[in-house]
Amino acid sequence: MHTTKSFKKAYWALGRSVFLSKVQLLYETRLDLKSGSIMLLAMSVYHIVARLGVFRVQAMLNGGTFRIFLGNADVSDIDLVTPYHEYFNIKLADTDELRDRVFRLRYDVYCRELGWEDPDDFPDGREIDEFDETSIHCLLIHRPSGRDAGAVRLVRPGPDSPEPCLPLLAHYDPALFNSEQNPLKQCKGCFGEISRLALREQFRRRPGERDSPDGHGPELFDWTMDDRRRFPHIALGLYLAAATVGLAEGMTSVYAMMEPRLARHLHFGGIYFEPVGEAIEFRGARAPFHISRPMLFGHLTPPLLALLEAIAEDLGVQV
Repeated sequence: MHTTKSFKKAYWALGRSVFLSKVQLLYETRLDLKSGSIMLLAMSVYHIVARLGVFRVQAMLNGGTFRIFLGNADVSDIDLVTPYHEYFNIKLADTDELRDRVFRLRYDVYCRELGWEDPDDFPDGREIDEFDETSIHCLLIHRPSGRDAGAVRLVRPGPDSPEPCLPLLAHYDPALFNSEQNPLKQCKGCFGEISRLALREQFRRRPGERDSPDGHGPELFDWTMDDRRRFPHIALGLYLAAATVGLAEGMTSVYAMMEPRLARHLHFGGIYFEPVGEAIEFRGARAPFHISRPMLFGHLTPPLLALLEAIAEDLGVQV
């Protein structure tokens, strides 16, 4: 039990430190030498650090006290743009043909792979709802294979859009909002919602990710060394794409209905989505979050800022 708690504390300490420039003493605890728990914890933490591929780690044992040190954890030189360009391309689905590919991909993910929607409701094999007409769609293409890998949309209600004007408002009790930044307090036309993010099954590649349409699983930034030589996390690029589109449209806020743990993992990378309401049960625990231009650019790490700019260039938009 003590080992499990110690491991969890070390894990979250590591997570909080992922995108800091320098870390000294990360974690310290007293452990039972006879139980072998020191070796177990050391191996577990080393495994996490190796998979992140960012830090140098040093574990020290002095008088029964186990200490974990991280040094020179400077991530400013991590290159996310080169592997992104090598493996993926994000396009605005601004033609009927490209939008058709988005809707068919969503049908495959939501109806066939996850079973979240009834295939009989979409006899033409395209998953479409009432918000698609007022949405901007992005399509993620896997360069080596030429296959459509994922999609996301930004719902952009206009001043005269009927209620509910956002997907989250169709499933969320307004009484649960607890922030003045909630969409009901904003003027229509100045906000949008990131919605319907979907990745094909083969790109939801790690255990635990295949049951989630965005594939983030429990550890969004839990990258393997091989992943870091490629694009570190596909869903992250789609979230950035949708946020980029919103900024280019001049929106002051972009909302997303997401799992609180996903918001925490995005926070690690400097993507600060702020909650505007309580969590509800909707295919897992989910809560409404928002992000603004100052929140995004005020915290985004240099590697992710470079990635955002590369995605904006692919989309042909200015942020």
